[in-house]
Amino acid sequence: MATVTAAGLSPGLSGTVSGGPSTGPYQLTVAGLTITINSASAPIQSVTNGSNGQQSATFQTPCEVSPGPATVVVATNGSTTTVSNVPVLTAQPGIQLLTGYTKAYGVVISGRDGSFVSPVNFLRRCAAAICAANESYFLIVTGLGQTTPSLTTNTTGNSQNVNVPMIVGVGNAGVQVGKVQSLAGQIGLYSVEFTVPNTAATGPDQPLAVAASVNGQFVFAVSAYLAGVQ
Repeated sequence: MATVTAAGLSPGLSGTVSGGPSTGPYQLTVAGLTITINSASAPIQSVTNGSNGQQSATFQTPCEVSPGPATVVVATNGSTTTVSNVPVLTAQPGIQLLTGYTKAYGVVISGRDGSFVSPVNFLRRCAAAICAANESYFLIVTGLGQTTPSLTTNTTGNSQNVNVPMIVGVGNAGVQVGKVQSLAGQIGLYSVEFTVPNTAATGPDQPLAVAASVNGQFVFAVSAYLAGVQ
């Protein structure tokens, strides 16, 4: 998933128009807006004209677009803008954030009971030196690229394995990573399984990091916080 922000994307629109449910499929034209990347149509999740006048659109980069420089064409209400040499990366992680908070808390789900880690529901460290299967947590991200079997554009994930290696950091220390897969039933999202050892620091607002290893180089997401560790 990616977001484009520019003046003139959604003239006359007030608020947000959805391109469809998270389970898809998304529409290819929303509020008069279409986007193509190397001539491949991009499914549009939403188009927004906010109260501050900022106009944006969130879309799925088509799976058939290869990494490298791309040509992006944005068309709205008869006006077309072409931008050349837009970099498309093999992977560029982005941490999904909990809504309703002023701090950037990553979306982390407990494998034990399906609850979200939040300021009133801290992550539990492993009870022993070796973590049990039910002590796993799942970080929800976007931008992890292709999987095996391959993802297809505008189609929900089905727990396919991500092709690039991943690392996760909690409290400025690396933690054990498990399965990294497309998020079942969702478009453009992935889950990164991890466990936190009983030696990790506790308390609220622990630094949370995730990165993909691409050609021997780590590509980090913008940092966020884990709401808390106990």
